[in-house]
Amino acid sequence: MKAAVTQPFGAVVLLLVLRWRRPEAWIVLLVACLPQTLMWYSFLVLLAFPATYREACALSLISSLGYLVVNWVAETHPVEPRTGTMLWTLVVCTTFLPATIAILRRPNSGPLPLWASWLRGVLITLTRARTRWRAQ
Repeated sequence: MKAAVTQPFGAVVLLLVLRWRRPEAWIVLLVACLPQTLMWYSFLVLLAFPATYREACALSLISSLGYLVVNWVAETHPVEPRTGTMLWTLVVCTTFLPATIAILRRPNSGPLPLWASWLRGVLITLTRARTRWRAQ
């Protein structure tokens, strides 16, 4: 079991932090950080976030082609040492990267998360305390 972000091209998924106001960006980022097997149903959650019909078709087609290629590679190179890395690279490139690109194309809009408003309150409190301390 491996996390997608630790695989080749997996670090690109970390760019989803740039869309921190979008809940789907957080979900895809968390899924990429969780250890997973190479069973294809593990990646179905990534098909739940397309915003348009065209995005849904593109993500579905790319991941289906990736499934076929992964099966072909697994059958033709079953016991080679680099097969696992090749399979994970294909999975990341055909599931996580298209979902990441689709989400990065959207604007960073949405409600402010609770942790961000809490952090803002803490920073305001610290700034006021620092100002009072300097005034003394």
